[in-house]
Amino acid sequence: MQWIKGFALAILLLAMPLASAFNHATLKIDSYTSEDWQLAGISIGINNVNQASQQLALSIATLKLPKPFDDIRLVNIVCAVFAWKADEIVCRQGHAQLQSKYWQSPSTDFAFSLNKHNSSLSLSKLKIADGTLQVHAIAHDNNWQITVDGKNVDTTQLQRYLPALPIVIDKGRATIKLSATGVAADIKQLKFDTALIKTSIKSNDGQFSTDTLDGVNQLTAHNNHGMWHWQNHVEINKGALYADPVHFKVAAKPIMADANGLWNSATKHVTVQSFAVKNINVANSAVFVQATLHDKHWQVAMDAKNIDGTQLKQYFPKLPLQFKTGTANLNVLASGVASDVQQLKLNAKLLEATVQNAGGQFATEKLTLTSQLTGQNNHGIWQWQNNSQLLRGALYVDPVYVEVASKPIRIDSTGVWNAKTKTVSFKNVHYQHPETGVLSGAGVVSYSKQIQLNTANFDVTGVGLQNLFTTYITPFFDPLTSEGVNLEGTAQGQFVFAKNVLTDAKVNFAKLTLKDNRNRLRVKNGAGVVNWSSNPFATQVSTFSWRQLFIGKLPIGAASVALNLWGSNFRLLQPAQLPFLGGIIAVNQLSWYKKPAQEPDISLSGRIDDVSLEKLSRVMQWTPLAGKISGHIPGVSYHNNTLRLGGQLSINAFDGNITLTNLASEGLFSDYPLIHSDFVLDNLDLDQITRKFSFGSITGKVSGYVKELTLENWHPTHFFAWLGTPDNDKSSHRISQKAVQNIASIGGGGATDILSRSFLTLFDTFGYDKIGVGCYLNKGVCQMMGVETTPQGYYLIRGGGLPRIDVMGYNPQVDWEVLVDRLGRISSTEEVIVK
Repeated sequence: MQWIKGFALAILLLAMPLASAFNHATLKIDSYTSEDWQLAGISIGINNVNQASQQLALSIATLKLPKPFDDIRLVNIVCAVFAWKADEIVCRQGHAQLQSKYWQSPSTDFAFSLNKHNSSLSLSKLKIADGTLQVHAIAHDNNWQITVDGKNVDTTQLQRYLPALPIVIDKGRATIKLSATGVAADIKQLKFDTALIKTSIKSNDGQFSTDTLDGVNQLTAHNNHGMWHWQNHVEINKGALYADPVHFKVAAKPIMADANGLWNSATKHVTVQSFAVKNINVANSAVFVQATLHDKHWQVAMDAKNIDGTQLKQYFPKLPLQFKTGTANLNVLASGVASDVQQLKLNAKLLEATVQNAGGQFATEKLTLTSQLTGQNNHGIWQWQNNSQLLRGALYVDPVYVEVASKPIRIDSTGVWNAKTKTVSFKNVHYQHPETGVLSGAGVVSYSKQIQLNTANFDVTGVGLQNLFTTYITPFFDPLTSEGVNLEGTAQGQFVFAKNVLTDAKVNFAKLTLKDNRNRLRVKNGAGVVNWSSNPFATQVSTFSWRQLFIGKLPIGAASVALNLWGSNFRLLQPAQLPFLGGIIAVNQLSWYKKPAQEPDISLSGRIDDVSLEKLSRVMQWTPLAGKISGHIPGVSYHNNTLRLGGQLSINAFDGNITLTNLASEGLFSDYPLIHSDFVLDNLDLDQITRKFSFGSITGKVSGYVKELTLENWHPTHFFAWLGTPDNDKSSHRISQKAVQNIASIGGGGATDILSRSFLTLFDTFGYDKIGVGCYLNKGVCQMMGVETTPQGYYLIRGGGLPRIDVMGYNPQVDWEVLVDRLGRISSTEEVIVK
């Protein structure tokens, strides 16, 4: 306490011999210097020298204090009441002015007393930062104690007296109380209490701030040979804090923080040994934080219960999720050395949380889950393990929607996180969805620029194939495609990813049953393996077998096929024999090649052998037909949006032959396909065709053709067609009354009335020589023709034998839509003459 000694030595100058004969004496000294302090302009006045009690007056022009107070100068020092006794010097009602580069106090009152063993000093009415300051010091031999009280100090002005700090104080007031004790030049104990009132502070980097903060800070410390042991207690009663990215508001209970540690005055090193914070209010949750330290080793624990998710956005403005409902419990335990986190353990529970991100790609609905995460840091590489359970509610990750049933969904994983390379390696992932499926595998994810699945290998086992299909597969397809599809059976698959892309897949399935409520596809007892690759040179074989297969209404018997699959392409590896309605459909060659931004290339060849028309008509719910269909399917190709038939398609049916040639199309899979073709019909048995139709029965043969057929959006726009009795037909030619009526309606006339009013009603059938009808369709009009033209029209039926009947048509041109309507209604008109 050198500055107390300075005052004392100034007084001791009075102790020099004075003549007792004088009643008043004055002593003046220009300056007095001792070690680190200096007095200048000293003047001591003595009254009543010859009395038992003298009165002394002291004045000093300037007093310069030792370090660390050497910036402070006391000037115009006056001690109005100054007493000097044999063993004591006392000054009361002292007054001085204070000068400092940083601290200006207009004036101060002081008092002191000095004796052999005890000294005291008091300074009052000091001005600092628009507040007041009082100092009181006492000394006993080498032991001393000092107390400093500051009231109503403006914290914005106080910042000028503090060391350079990375903060700015915007406003606030403070009350300060400092007490210290020591021996000689050593401080032994220290207590520093501060009360802040409506104080606002912000850091230069914007990561920390306070708003109208009310609080107290209590610091105590004791010195043990240069090693300080300290404890600090903080209470924040009002206001708000921001520590990036979290906003805190003081709730009903004050935020309280306690810490203790060491300070080495020689090395200027501070060690925090323990730290605890409680009553931090985050989203209506009182958060508790506790930390302990030993040397450079530390441990931090945090506990928060019932965090209101709907308020999290206030505290974490950058949070990418919006909570609508839900609470959370969080427990964190971390430990490390110096600035490195070495271990981390996190337990979290989310309760009834409804959450959504801004883009809608992620959402939860009343989701309850638990999660445990542990991690160990080894030179910047984290080994981690996570165990999570979805207990209730639903989760949506575009486009998959998962709803938790009675049993929880488990997710267990282990891996490595490398912060330097910004990669997360999943050594093992196990995802178990009860009664649905199990996924396990490994992979590597990077996030340097964007999240990318670098590599991954997954195994998937379908426990409940229908649930697996509905939950995890159908969301990736058009809802109309997968709607109404039901699956049973077992399946197991392996999937390989690289750079966010599926590169290889293998799926084994058995006892597969597929039912489609819309009757598009059905499979019974299917089995096989699907090997797919993005590599165009892949050679893996995919096989599929079934006991029964339905495509629409068409049944295909037990068979198997072998395919090669890659990209969006496939090809048949070996000819397939498909049992179909008592016959065989033989597919000799089939391939599909998908081209970017274009329609695929398709090629097909095969044949049809002995397919029953009777069974086909029954399956298709047509009027029953008789006979069988056989034919050759030459090379059919679809290339550059054009369908072409390499050769002719020949079908044996109705004891005759149907030949399709010059088949071509443009934009077959577009919204407006265009198709061209020619047909030839040779010696078809009319009895087999008409026997079971309501059209009426006809015996004999029929041949014909359709040339230059053009279909636009599946509607005929142009053709030249003829159907009639071949010249070399020697078979029986008979026609029923009903058939006569219907043929007459095609020509635009009617025979119904004539037949019903004549003796012809006595006959069920009639003989005929030839039947024939032709149409040249162009620009929506059909130019009609028959087996023979006459000045009046054309013969549709030319009679022959007994009873004989002729049917003629007189309307040479018929609107195509009208003709289609006639064929549909088979109604009668009155423009046909029956002879």
